[in-house]
Amino acid sequence: TLVNNKQFGNSIPASIGSLSLQSLTVSSQGLSGNIPDFIGNSKSLQSSLNNLDLSLNQINGNLPSSVLQLKNLVTLNLGNNNLSGSIDSLGSASFQKTLASLDLSSNTLSGSIPSSISQFSNLNILLLQKNKFSGSIPNSIGQCSNLSQLYLNNNQLSGNIPDSIGSLKKLITVNLSGNSLSGSIPTQMCQQNYNQCDLTLNNLSSNQRCQACQT
Repeated sequence: TLVNNKQFGNSIPASIGSLSLQSLTVSSQGLSGNIPDFIGNSKSLQSSLNNLDLSLNQINGNLPSSVLQLKNLVTLNLGNNNLSGSIDSLGSASFQKTLASLDLSSNTLSGSIPSSISQFSNLNILLLQKNKFSGSIPNSIGQCSNLSQLYLNNNQLSGNIPDSIGSLKKLITVNLSGNSLSGSIPTQMCQQNYNQCDLTLNNLSSNQRCQACQT
């Protein structure tokens, strides 16, 4: 485990690639530029790394394909950076069966939320809020049966809320506010007892008998 080594400056040294780390956290350290390819290209890190946290920096560029090679990743936190482009490449990620928490919030990511999100069978937390995602929420998100926290707020999402979200039995927190979603709230969502549900600042049709409408 390596956490916030002050000697890094604003970049991660290539020597990290020779280590067999389970966890690498370099958060709030002023990192800039792209995520270095050696993190994902390192054979030792590909098999050993479970947690990668590079949040709260000034990292830019696209989500690098090299990071997607970390086959045993459980937690990926790249929130609060300047990442841009689409996240379609998640469909080829090597950690689809292991990842439990994905935080890409507060970046400038764009494009649609890929339907391949359904392949992340162990995903528990999905944080994509405060980006520039557009298009509709994929119906396939309902296949993420272990999802307990879903934050898609403050994007540019449109269309209806997919019925499949209402079938996520473990979901306790859902925030879809601040988008351009329309239509009615799925009946199954209205029957759920969420700890937190925020659907405000959309163009949704309200239902006074719906618990999800009251939050």
